Amino acid sequence: MTDDDLLSKVLSAADASEGYELRHFRVWREGRQLDVTLLDAGPSSGRNRYMVEVRDTQDLDGPYSLSNADDTIDNALSGVHWNEFPARD
Repeated sequence: MTDDDLLSKVLSAADASEGYELRHFRVWREGRQLDVTLLDAGPSSGRNRYMVEVRDTQDLDGPYSLSNADDTIDNALSGVHWNEFPARD
């Protein structure tokens, strides 16, 4: 079973109209620890398949960025406002 098949099964079982597979990554950027979450709405979402959410793990009220939905992971990643996470002193 593919990840796309699994997402379809979850949506069907939950009688949900929309859902995402989430993949989490922890990265360090210029002294900041960031949580990066890749949201994948599956192939039926076409040009709106992927989004990327970024949060600073050490400042929960701090910067946050959510990309626009896009058809490729690369385009979604480039839509993140990485400049919202400047170097820590």
